[in-house]
Amino acid sequence: RLYRAVAAWAQTNLHQPYNPEPLTYLRQRGLHEQTIRTARLGYALDDPRSLLEYLQRQHADLLPYAEEAGVVMYRERDGAYQTHWNLQGCLVLPYLANGDVVDLRTRTFPGKGYKSLPGGYPQRGAVFPYGWDTITADCVLITEGEFKALAVAQAYADGTLTVQAVAHPGLSYFSPEWAAHLVSRGVHVVILGYDSQERPVENGVPKLAPEEIWSLKH
Repeated sequence: RLYRAVAAWAQTNLHQPYNPEPLTYLRQRGLHEQTIRTARLGYALDDPRSLLEYLQRQHADLLPYAEEAGVVMYRERDGAYQTHWNLQGCLVLPYLANGDVVDLRTRTFPGKGYKSLPGGYPQRGAVFPYGWDTITADCVLITEGEFKALAVAQAYADGTLTVQAVAHPGLSYFSPEWAAHLVSRGVHVVILGYDSQERPVENGVPKLAPEEIWSLKH
């Protein structure tokens, strides 16, 4: 419920006329309005108090869990609470599974930089990859980064691609349980679409790049 409330707050912020920069950035990245709304993308205001005050007004019963969930943080210097650093001035990408918001990831803009809430992914409820609820095809592309999965999802919706995509935060976050989960959704082919990187060379001998090593492991 707490992540759902934060996602709704961020989604409202994204579509406000007085706050055009985040939505403009998403459109410049090539995302259509339907893609943005289906993914429930949002924007966390660059303000240490706004989210906290929103929760106090609208979801006071959830406040006792806000620090543990990673959406607010305690400032020891003055004994006050504020919105967590990773939820200030950034795009919000909700992780959706079985129709609900199970985790939140954020991304700075216009520069690069994804961020996660404090704590481990399974502890927060992120036991499925990003884009899980969109899977309907029997072939899925797994990407490294949420924007890549959104681009593929949009192309699939447009009929440009015949595969769908899910994403995970990075090479080392791949969960072995996903194989069984994907099979249960009718997926028979998985393509690992990791970023390319030049192979390192040691003593004149080329080695496998990290992406190749992790692809073999997964």
